[in-house]
Amino acid sequence: GLTLGLKVLLSVYESAYREYAKSDKQVVTVMCLQLTDAAQKNKDPESFENLSFEIARSQGALGDTKAEVRISPWQIVNDTTKLQTWNEEADSFVKDILSHTCKRENQFLKRIEKVFHELSYLT
Repeated sequence: GLTLGLKVLLSVYESAYREYAKSDKQVVTVMCLQLTDAAQKNKDPESFENLSFEIARSQGALGDTKAEVRISPWQIVNDTTKLQTWNEEADSFVKDILSHTCKRENQFLKRIEKVFHELSYLT
């Protein structure tokens, strides 16, 4: 609700304050587009309250007065349906590897990214 949204927004302000603590500029603009998207998509209050983000300055001289909130791909997941699906995908993947059913490299790479979601953050 509104209280939770204000808590997250306050943590954005605190992060921006730390990022620009040594700045001599009177006004700093922090764009929150990713934060808005996250607020609309997120249904779990705990994961939204603990949203991991950074204040990323714009490139060059513009970074002295402008930044954006960048949401980290590393977030808390409490959705039991999603967790169960991931568990089943991992079990199936391991069984296929051990039974030598998953033999082609491209097949392996597609499946491993479904099981280890973190790999998609690196590409």
